[in-house]
Parts: sequence; structure tokens; C-alpha cells
Amino acid sequence: MAEFKSPIGKESLAIVEIADKYDVDYKILIGIAGAESLFETTGNIKDFNPYGVDCPGTTSCRSFKSFAEATEFLAKTIMTNKAYVVWQESGNLDDLASVYLTGDRGRWTTTVRSYIQQQIDKDYER
Repeated sequence: MAEFKSPIGKESLAIVEIADKYDVDYKILIGIAGAESLFETTGNIKDFNPYGVDCPGTTSCRSFKSFAEATEFLAKTIMTNKAYVVWQESGNLDDLASVYLTGDRGRWTTTVRSYIQQQIDKDYER
């Protein structure tokens, strides 16, 4: 996220802690933030919503009070909401995309996977 001068870079520890709380891989959350808002560097960068939560495309997206609040909302939703049960069982990003968005699911999934792989590569280098 640092290479994008992302404001959520400072929230890395909170993202990992929240991901752990809901038993979701933090890399998925980072991948979604990359795909949805280039880590909160494009679109509305003042809504604390790097994940594109509740963004129907025709109206404003949901706003949060902090990145941690948005992360908590997303992690809890995708790990506990019954709409995501197929993804919860499979762990397959295609299943997540089928509920998460209405747009180009193939492009979204490819982008999320790319950011996940970048994070894996960075973790490996450490």
C-alpha cells in the first residue's frame, strides 16, 4: 500500500487484528481494498470506505467513521452474513464476488487475486 501513498497503510496492524478476530485472511481484505479503491486513493477518498461497501454505483457509497470501522464491518459481514455462506464454505473468490458486487466479477476477482499475490510475495521477502 505504501507504493500507492495509501492512507490505509497506517492501519495495517488493525486490518490484521480485525481479520484475525473474524477468521478471514487479511490478504483478502487488502485485495478488496486494492480492487475497489486502489487502497483509498481513487474515488471518494474521504468516506473511510476503501472496500466499496454498499456502493451501488448509482448513489454515494456508505461512509464510515474510520478505516477500522469499515474493516470491522466488511470482515464481520463476509464471515457471518448468510448471503456469503457459499463463500464461507468454499473460500473461493468467485463465490465471494458473486455476492459482493454486481459489476465485472471476473476483472474484480483477477484484481483481488493479484493484490493477494503481491502481499504473499512481500510477506515472503520479510
